[in-house]
Amino acid sequence: MKIGIVTVEKSANVGSFLQAYALQKVLEAWGHEVYFVSAGQESFFKREYCWFIPKRGNLKYPVKFIKRNLDGLKKYKLFAQDHKKLKTWDKKEKLDLFILGSDEIWNVQRKIFQNPIYYGKDLSPVISYAVSVGDSEGKDFLPFHEVTECIRKIEFLSVRDEKSCEAVKRITGKYPEKVCDPTFLLDTEAYTEPYEDIYLKENRYILVYFYNGSISVEIKKKIREYAHAKGLKVVSAALYNDWCDYHVTCRPTQYNDIVRRAEYVITGTFHGNVFAIQNRKRFITIPLSEKVRDLICNFGLQDRILELDDLSGETMEAILEHQNMDYEKIGKKIQKMRQSSLEFLKNALENYDSSDM
Repeated sequence: MKIGIVTVEKSANVGSFLQAYALQKVLEAWGHEVYFVSAGQESFFKREYCWFIPKRGNLKYPVKFIKRNLDGLKKYKLFAQDHKKLKTWDKKEKLDLFILGSDEIWNVQRKIFQNPIYYGKDLSPVISYAVSVGDSEGKDFLPFHEVTECIRKIEFLSVRDEKSCEAVKRITGKYPEKVCDPTFLLDTEAYTEPYEDIYLKENRYILVYFYNGSISVEIKKKIREYAHAKGLKVVSAALYNDWCDYHVTCRPTQYNDIVRRAEYVITGTFHGNVFAIQNRKRFITIPLSEKVRDLICNFGLQDRILELDDLSGETMEAILEHQNMDYEKIGKKIQKMRQSSLEFLKNALENYDSSDM
């Protein structure tokens, strides 16, 4: 079949690209042609790479602004190289099926995701795979009659977290299938390329992965203190954090290679945790959202959570160095999730395609 995917594959976010790329690889392995459907919001995603001067022209930290934007421009060029791995639908080709997802494309609290195309408007037939409502709840959809009607029409509905299950249940009256993020459908080797860097070769490091401004100065200080006490460098990759010892700007497909070589990982994002788990790292999570807690609890890894009222080097050491992680058990959990998720996806596709996959 010829399949169109509706997601946020060109966001300035490693996880957003890799979930799209992983889903493409799965579908192509089954013999399908895969295209990505533009939501017409490329200019919005381009703005994610750089900061813009405030309207009043009051630039408080000019040096930081320049460094951040130089990194953003470099990141844009590198991400664009990986974007070439994805084929954009030109609307001339007739597609047999559209897949909504994965990622946070049903977060109606964000204006960009109020666009009806993310819910299958004017697309047919449609299924959803591992979508998330993000910070939204069922009641937040009440003003959006068009998108709720679109959701109700989807026969094969799946989401990736419990909050999204509850929201969709409120909209449709039935629970959707809960499936894993596309990045769990494959081992990371399937979407990882090598990254060469002398600094990373010569230094042991803690990899941090946080959105800019998402953690406090106190947390940053505690991470640096712990790392330096252990003779480790603090490295950020793909998300610019100027408080780290070193920053890596890389293509999305190179990110997992950097995770692999890290001594430890400290993160608060959904995919930051996914890749720490996938690469079997000792890690700390400082959950920035409910979807992150849902992911961590799903694997029984609540002991990896660093609560904000318990920030100390001793607590970090206890989590990173002394709490064992049963990755054999976690690996079996991933395999089980992968199998059931692939079965859902295959069944949904077979409903619209009589040929063998």
